[in-house]
Amino acid sequence: MFTTRRISGVERSDDIVFVQITLSAGRKLAQKRKPMKRMAEILQEKPGLRPQDLMINLVEVAWENWSFGNGEAQYT
Repeated sequence: MFTTRRISGVERSDDIVFVQITLSAGRKLAQKRKPMKRMAEILQEKPGLRPQDLMINLVEVAWENWSFGNGEAQYT
């Protein structure tokens, strides 16, 4: 059975997929929109996810809050 729910003006089914991406702060709006659109296109092609069922959340983090190993904040 296919059921839908309206969330934030988008009609979603029970097949909703949540994607959260952590990235460094400072990207322009267009730089964020392009990969969101592309992810929806790719997941629609395979495995057939409806674009309405993809919810993406970008979490922007200041550069000084990253550590890439050894307990060091490489950007500070």
